[in-house]
Parts: sequence; C-alpha cells; structure tokens
Amino acid sequence: MADVASTLRLWSKTAASNSPTDSTTIGGNLANNFQQIQAVVRQYLASTGTSMASGTTVDLSIANGYYIQITGTTTITGFGTEGAGISYLLRFASALTLTHNATSLILPGGANITTAAGDTMLIISEGSGNWRCMFYTPADGTPVVDNIIQNHLTGLTLSTAGSSATMSIAAGQATDSTNTGYMTLAASISKTTSAWSVGSAAGGLDTGAIANSTWYHFYLIKRTDTNVVDVLISTSASSPTMPTNYTLKRRIGSGKTNGSAQWTQFTQDGDDFWVYSPVIDVSATNPGTSAVTATLGSVPTGVNVKAILNAMFVAGTNSDSSAIYISDLSTADLAPLNVTSAVATPGYTIRSWATSSRSNGAQVIVRTNTSAQIRYRLSSSGASDVVSLVTLGWTDTRGK
Repeated sequence: MADVASTLRLWSKTAASNSPTDSTTIGGNLANNFQQIQAVVRQYLASTGTSMASGTTVDLSIANGYYIQITGTTTITGFGTEGAGISYLLRFASALTLTHNATSLILPGGANITTAAGDTMLIISEGSGNWRCMFYTPADGTPVVDNIIQNHLTGLTLSTAGSSATMSIAAGQATDSTNTGYMTLAASISKTTSAWSVGSAAGGLDTGAIANSTWYHFYLIKRTDTNVVDVLISTSASSPTMPTNYTLKRRIGSGKTNGSAQWTQFTQDGDDFWVYSPVIDVSATNPGTSAVTATLGSVPTGVNVKAILNAMFVAGTNSDSSAIYISDLSTADLAPLNVTSAVATPGYTIRSWATSSRSNGAQVIVRTNTSAQIRYRLSSSGASDVVSLVTLGWTDTRGK
C-alpha cells in the first residue's frame, strides 16, 4: 500500500513533512508510491477537476484539480482562501453574476460579469482570500467589458427586395445600446412582419400587427444566459417590447412599409440608406417668406437623421433675385441671404437670378428632427414660385 498522500493538497512544500518519511519502511511498496505520485500529478495537470456548485463563496481550497466546472446560478462574491500564486481555470455551466470587489474578486473593467453557459475564466490567488481574474472568455468569443469599443457597430446591413414581408440582415457585430456587451450575428438572418419568434425566416414584430405606410426600427437583440442573438422589429425608436429573457438591444436601422404593409425597397451602404424609387416629398407653390416646416415622408421618424435631398426652386414671377434657405429646425430661424449683399449670414441654399420662370436646383444634406421635419424659407415669394424637395436617402449613424 502506498504511503504517498492521494491528493496534492495534502502534499507539503517542505520535503520532510511529506510521506513516506526517512523512518518509513517502504519495503515492497516502492512501486505503489511511485504510481501514486504519477496519479496525483496526472489528476491535477491533465484532468478535469472537481465540479462545484455556485454559492456566495465557492471555496476552491477544497477542490481537486485546477480545471473546475461551476454549476448553478447563485451569485458569487468570492472563492475562499488559497495560497498566493495558485491559479484555476473555471468553466461556467449556466448564467450567474460574478460580483466585482477591488480586493477579494478583481474583475476586468472593475465591473460585475454575467456569465453564460460555456464561458471560461482564469483566476489567480493573491493570498488572504483575494483573487484576480486574469482572463475571461465568453463562449461566443466576444471580448469582455474592459475591451469593449464604445458604440461599436459593423456589418448588419439591411436589405429587402421591396413589396415583400421579408427583411434580411447581414452578419455583423455591435455593442448594445448601453455598451454593456457585444452582440454577434454570426450568419445572415431574415425576419418577416409576423409576430417575433427566434431564428431566421421567422417573425420579427415585437407587438401588435404590421401596419401600412409606417416606419419601423430594427434591433439586434441578445439573451445573455444563452448568448442567442436575433433581430426584433418595432415602431419604437428607443424602447421595443423585448422577448422574454432578452436583455441587450441595439437599433441597427429603419424601414417603411408601403400601402400593403410590405417593405419599401432601399439600398444600405454603411450609414447611408438610399431610396430605390425617390418621390417628391414636398411640393409648395407660393409658400411666402415666413419659415415653413416640411415633413419628409421618405426618412425615418423617431430618430434624427441627415436627409439627402434634391432641392428644386422655381422663381416664377419675381422681378428680383430670390433665394431659399433650407435648415435644421434645431437651429435659428433665419431669412436667406439678401441677394444684393456680397456677404451675410446665413447665406442661401439655392439662388434664382432676376429672370422670371428661372429654375434652379442643388443636392442638399440637412438634419431632421424626430418627426422627419426640416425647415425652408424664401427671401421673396410670388404666385408662380415653386419649392420641390425629393428625398434621395438619409444618413443614420445608429448610435455610433
């Protein structure tokens, strides 16, 4: 029978304190002792260690092995007292909270971590019950909190054939709206206008029934207990009704239905969304010289975007030069440049010279309010003056 202790924890770093001692008669058990040594070393260096249940304190000092699976969902605030320099690789079987403490449990970024099944964590003891997380790797491969790129968004391009109930979303990644964590859509997904259910070719609507001629917003969503990432559709630009257990979200774009509750076609290029078939959103005859608030039906509501317009101005019967100034409603209401002045503010967007029925145009970028509205104002106006605004597209940074 072997005299060597059967667990590494019973071995001492003082040689004379280990068994067998100088006074032990080993006799025919020499082979057994060598075999015991090999078994103990093998257990700790190349085998799965103890499976331990989560609790306020998970006492790793009683674990056998250094690769430990943590089961259960109880919040963990500490890992017991262990000699300085001892490290463990932990694997979590389900979702729970690791509570950051500046001494006893030092976590990346100084913030709590919500685990998910399959997440792994390398911790090292600093002695006296203090532990430091050296590495934390979520099962879905995304970085932990301290490495988050603020407001990150890449890929996730929206596309639709138009006159269709289906919207496709390309693979991509984004941080959630609070920069708590990453959400990775590993492969493209399509969502219909039916009630939301998980997966591709399934419904995406958060609540109610799809409506005609209405703007909707698309969200990347994630449930942190399973790391499942999906897409949700909502009329709300900030507070969609989230499916059960989904806690992270990020708005990734917008789309409008037509008169048959199907998607209107557009093309997305990064932050730019281009209307497939532009229409005249504003057409006004003799609008006067006071400021006019105009609504652009071809850009999203609920968010501020930069509308990209073809602006056309016809000075029909004016005997003098006339100008139009197109502006953001959040800025001052100012009259266009007096065309007889060489310099003045705010200038003008388009100017018509002193010839009747002169038509002028320009491509204009102007920021909208959350009701898709902008402002324009003429320096002079006559019965045949016409203002036309055609929306070509919009720029939406989506929180970047």
